Amino acid sequence: GFSDVEANDVRTCADLLTKQANLHANPGDVIAATEEKQAAEAYKSAHQVYMSFLQRAAKIQWLEKGDENSRLFHQGIKQRRQQNTIHSIQDMHGNWVGTPDGVKMAFSQFFKDLFCNQMDQRCHVNTAIMNRGPRLNDVHKSFLDCNFTMDDIKVVLWSIPNHKAPGLDGYNSQFYKATWHIVKDDLHKAITDFFHTDKILKELNVTSITLIPKVSVPASVSDFRPIACCNVIYKCISKLICIKLSQGFKVFSNTTGLQVNPSKSSIYCCGVDNFTKHAIGSLSGFSFGCLPLKYLGVPISTRKLHSGECDMLVDKMVSRIKTWSSRHLSFAGRIQLVNSVLMSISIYWGQIFILPKPVIRKINAVCRAYLWYGTYDDSRPGPVAWHVLCGSKTQGGLGFRNLALWNQAEVGNLAWAIAQKQDNLWVKWVHTVYVKNRNWVDYSPSVAASWAMKYICKVKKECSDRLHSNSWLTATSYSIKVIYQNLCDRIPKVNFDYFVWNRYTLPKNRVTIWLALQDRLKTKERLHRYGVTMDETCALCGHDTENSAHLFFKCHFSKECISMMLAWLGFTSSRNNLFTLLKWIHRYCKNSFTRKVAYAAVACTVYQIWKARNLAIWEQSVPSIACTVKTIQYTVKHRVMSIISQKIRARDREWLLAL
Repeated sequence: GFSDVEANDVRTCADLLTKQANLHANPGDVIAATEEKQAAEAYKSAHQVYMSFLQRAAKIQWLEKGDENSRLFHQGIKQRRQQNTIHSIQDMHGNWVGTPDGVKMAFSQFFKDLFCNQMDQRCHVNTAIMNRGPRLNDVHKSFLDCNFTMDDIKVVLWSIPNHKAPGLDGYNSQFYKATWHIVKDDLHKAITDFFHTDKILKELNVTSITLIPKVSVPASVSDFRPIACCNVIYKCISKLICIKLSQGFKVFSNTTGLQVNPSKSSIYCCGVDNFTKHAIGSLSGFSFGCLPLKYLGVPISTRKLHSGECDMLVDKMVSRIKTWSSRHLSFAGRIQLVNSVLMSISIYWGQIFILPKPVIRKINAVCRAYLWYGTYDDSRPGPVAWHVLCGSKTQGGLGFRNLALWNQAEVGNLAWAIAQKQDNLWVKWVHTVYVKNRNWVDYSPSVAASWAMKYICKVKKECSDRLHSNSWLTATSYSIKVIYQNLCDRIPKVNFDYFVWNRYTLPKNRVTIWLALQDRLKTKERLHRYGVTMDETCALCGHDTENSAHLFFKCHFSKECISMMLAWLGFTSSRNNLFTLLKWIHRYCKNSFTRKVAYAAVACTVYQIWKARNLAIWEQSVPSIACTVKTIQYTVKHRVMSIISQKIRARDREWLLAL
């Protein structure tokens, strides 16, 4: 069962700790080193299985980025189960039902009426007219009737991702791929039998319907979209049919029976008199809508987008931050969420609209407040300016996007589409109304042109000036990323990025050493300049002024920690400056693997020293140097062992195991 997965993870972890303790007690014992290596491999395999189980249960995508954090993930599982439970719903007649049977009946009746409704007034196909037009010949018929081979079935099976189509039995496509040599004949018979007999087993046609909300707060049965979770065999059959039919999709007949749903359709009129408007409404039976309207989650309007209409964008970001604020994520975790989630929300809008400058400033303020302080409404400045954070990591930033410049690059895509005369209605309209027969490269908008056209032309000129050419307008493809990079200011590269953004370094350690190298940690000297404290004395040694230069590594506490850490790695250095020490490691260590481990160890030492300093201030207790060094050694070795590549040389692996 699933409990065995967790028990195996705990058992292998305990065995690994025992073997590591034995190896520390007997560093030169070859047998102990071999047993520790085998235990580490067993734990790595068991832990990967356990993490896969947690990922399926919790549905938290950033599980693969970090550590287990059991309490958080199990709270996430509990929260998702509560969210996925429908306690009450409004049926198709507007009546509220609150019992489990009532909720089930409301959904069943709604979807029965939706899918089983027949079109009574549908016109029958006129066979005489159909016979006059093009018909399928014998070649088409033989193509559609030909049997599917074992290779065809294998191709569609391998096109399904491993974790997809589990069905009610729980066997996903990975099971069939792994046992292909056993089940291939039975699978071939089951699929070809359907095409020969036109019948499918009831057991294969059974599926579960998953209801996906269309809105953030669903209240009615119509607020959900049904998704059928088919099994692997059913999926293979449908894919094979789609492959056949897709060949003739371009000549798809207009007699399909498709009809417009009046409850989901509205008419929007502009420049039409009331008589014509009412006539259109009576003939179509559709209701009239008013602008601005919301389509695919974004507002649609005929005028310039105002900042008030973007409140839903900011509110969506704030709602995410409110959820994250209760989870007490580390600074490294907040960087990941800002970069991958908050920025993605605003970039989606930027692909559709020209975002107003006040909205961009508000989005930056929300992201900045969450990044530094874990909330959304903190107006205090951060240790590092936002424009620096928007630079690449090689420029000393965090790789955030400058939304104003990114929006310009997205608008540049519209200018490129006009130059390419793409086959869409908007481009044709622009050429008919504005460009006409003139050259778009040299086109300048008139005074009477719309604000959007003026802005597109402005971006077109800025992109051409930055690139020193108009060739991007005539290129066969357009890259928003390339144009964005050219629009960004030319910031010189820093000389410490290679030391910081090391794969073997823990994310939280990267952030601390990144701030330390830029002298942006809130040391007592900096706090004294801000008027926060009057005491500038180092909290660890109690002698000199506390600043980054003193903490790393002129303080007695930090000097002993870094000296013992270097001795653990087999190095000897008297350098008492962080950047100088990292440069010395870069020159001294010729082995790439050893050098990266040393970078990770220095970063972990900086983090533990800063943590000890904070404990001294807030809890009036300083950990011993020996305890701090042991923590550094265990953290670094465990981190490297957990992500080490199989391509690492045996000599480097033995050196790591001997630490």
